[in-house]
Amino acid sequence: MYQEAIAESKKLLEISPEGFTALDIAAEAQFFAGNFAEAAAYSERAAAMNRRGSARLAVCYSRLGREDTARALCTFVEQFVQREIEQKSEHSFFPYALARVSVVRGEKEQALGFLEQAVQLGYRWRAYLERDPSFEALREERRFKNLLADIEARVDKMRKKVEEYDR
Repeated sequence: MYQEAIAESKKLLEISPEGFTALDIAAEAQFFAGNFAEAAAYSERAAAMNRRGSARLAVCYSRLGREDTARALCTFVEQFVQREIEQKSEHSFFPYALARVSVVRGEKEQALGFLEQAVQLGYRWRAYLERDPSFEALREERRFKNLLADIEARVDKMRKKVEEYDR
């Protein structure tokens, strides 16, 4: 399913082998394909450029059995997010990252709470959330399914508003 994305990311890396965006896209494609070692390698290179850490990388480390490294990175990501929140940032990326951190720590309820917060802050990528390997352990949880339905309802409402404006 993700082979085309991996192939396209490799083309992008040929053009920009050390570009953050190219590395991040390559990491994401490998991550969603379940190739956690490859995703970690690309994520490490990208994270070194932006110095904010990567919750996705923590998930990769956890999946690769590198629990100590995963947990240390979780702490780093958590501290970064806390600084952003203190500066009044309200981007949905931050609770989403904390949900990933919570999953690595085995804190399902906390992860679900952070995902709900992300939706409250405007997160709307239902298909992404539904397929994100980070949340495999949550997929059968009622709250997770309700969250996906909530996103779908919010997107439908937005579509109807757009249709009204187009009339």
